[in-house]
Parts: sequence; structure tokens; C-alpha cells
Amino acid sequence: MTSLIQSIIFRLKLAQVILSIGSIIPVFAETSVTYFQFTSDFVYLTLYSYLGIGIITLVSLCIAEPVSDKLALYSSGLAVVLHLVSAVFIIKDVISYDELWGLRIISGLCTGGNTVAYGWEVLYSTKFIHH
Repeated sequence: MTSLIQSIIFRLKLAQVILSIGSIIPVFAETSVTYFQFTSDFVYLTLYSYLGIGIITLVSLCIAEPVSDKLALYSSGLAVVLHLVSAVFIIKDVISYDELWGLRIISGLCTGGNTVAYGWEVLYSTKFIHH
């Protein structure tokens, strides 16, 4: 990949890590991100796992270790789906209940932002892997 594409991917990864941290804001208030245990566990599993993956990838980009293009593509593709489902769970509970909606809407927006960031990464990965 060219240095421009590497720079774009690095910035997307940085945005993903920042948005992942923003997505777990309800944890700091010691409240669940959704009102149902199953959906809350699904959302937290998605957010924490991709926060860890994002940090590891960001560090590998900082020390100039190459990341497999195919692995990045498949991981980002799965991240788009999981973050989209998580954002739907969070926003659905924000609309359904009136309690602590502010923290949950921030979490939902950050999760939706991560969906977009991972989608852009998939776009860049597919554009430059196959051409």
C-alpha cells in the first residue's frame, strides 16, 4: 500500500479506538448500555473486543509491522455488522425507555460512528487489495 493509504488507515484506526472508548461511557456511570442482559452482553463483547483489536492494530501500525490485508478486510467487515447491530440495540432502548438516555445516546452515536469508520476501512481495503 502507498503511504497515503497507510496514513488513512492509521487515522481510521485511531478514530475507531477513540469512538470505542466513547461507546463504553455508560460503564463509567455504572449502568448497562441496554436494558436487557443479552443485548447488553452482546454490545459490550463487541465494543471491548474491537477496542482491544483496534489498540493492537494501532500499535502495530506505529511500529511499522505489516498487518495482513485480507485479515484487516475480514475483521473490519465483521466489525461493521457487529457495530451496526450494537448501535440498533442501544438506540432501540434509548427510544423505548426514558431513564439515563443521555449516556446511552452518546454510546449509540459512538457505536454508529465506529460502524462508519470500519465501513470506510473496508472500502479502502477492498479498493486497494484487488487493484
